[in-house]
Amino acid sequence: MALAEIDRAIAAGVRFGCVLADAGYGLSAPFHQGLTARKLAWAVGIPRHLKVYPADVQMMWPVAGRGAKPLWWGFVGVVFNRVNSRMAAHGH
Repeated sequence: MALAEIDRAIAAGVRFGCVLADAGYGLSAPFHQGLTARKLAWAVGIPRHLKVYPADVQMMWPVAGRGAKPLWWGFVGVVFNRVNSRMAAHGH
């Protein structure tokens, strides 16, 4: 819908240097692609949770080992004491 409005403005002879949009449009890849296809300069907001990387970044996925890791895998070096509900109730 926004691209259609931009097309109407261009058809009416409106001239502008840059298209600015909020973070709602910042999440829309088709919107970005449409602006680029129209050879328009553009800047959009992005939500704070969105990650931004350089164009040449390569994602590295972890290599899985054989078999499942035990539940305690992330707690190596941490000492756990067994506490039952009676001990916990008395502050032990």
